Amino acid sequence: MTGYHAIGRGRVAPGEWVAVQGVGGVSAIQTAAAVGAQMIAVDIDEDQLAKAQEAGLGEM
Repeated sequence: MTGYHAIGRGRVAPGEWVAVQGVGGVSAIQTAAAVGAQMIAVDIDEDQLAKAQEAGLGEM
């Protein structure tokens, strides 16, 4: 399942929280940001977290 499908199937609404475990690609973050969700991301790779922040994660 892609991040896009997870956000859609979960019917995430503006202001709801989304947890992204293992950033990898940033599609879940971009999709969650597009619907106005709040996000938290967890990854062991600082570079991936930086990439996620650039894609719309906001604060870490």
